Amino acid sequence: MCKVEKDAVRKGFTVHTARWLCELAKELGVREARLWKAVLKLARHGIWLEDEDWRLAARLVDLDKHMDMVVDYIIRRVASGASVTQAVRELPVAVEKAGKLAHIREVLSNLI
Repeated sequence: MCKVEKDAVRKGFTVHTARWLCELAKELGVREARLWKAVLKLARHGIWLEDEDWRLAARLVDLDKHMDMVVDYIIRRVASGASVTQAVRELPVAVEKAGKLAHIREVLSNLI
């Protein structure tokens, strides 16, 4: 039994879904509780990510460290009218822009 199974069932998810989340967390190298928290936050906004969406996000960023950033980005994009699939597919560009912005901030902070 996975660690989040009881809480998932209590919140209305099926046992099968909870076990799928636990297996997915292991596959992605993310803590179960971290993925569960992200799924709940997305669900509150009416968003559900499929296996492929999570895998794509995991290839782009370290989800164990940056899960909140990915989830917040997807929520913002969907709220502004993008589809879930479109928001996930935009992640590579968003990650690249975030990296460039961080680099610019670092350079500017070294000048000041």
